[in-house]
Amino acid sequence: MTVVIESVGHHVEEEEDEIFPKVRSSSDATRRDELGNLLDAREAELGVPTFADKADMSTKELAEMAKEQEIPGRSTMDHDELAATVALG
Repeated sequence: MTVVIESVGHHVEEEEDEIFPKVRSSSDATRRDELGNLLDAREAELGVPTFADKADMSTKELAEMAKEQEIPGRSTMDHDELAATVALG
């Protein structure tokens, strides 16, 4: 389990440090919103909880879930970042 956790952590760091900055600098906000909507739609088709499923939760509720799930960086996240990150379950 430790190896899986470390692998996922490395993957997340790689996305945040390398991939996401490239996407942000090479696309505009409208296109990123479109991609986010497509991702939400596909997740809904697959039965995965989407951002919309968590949007009505309070920041406090989301922060508590992030704490329980030991999400790194949670203390600096705003409502939308927390909603996009925490897992329902």
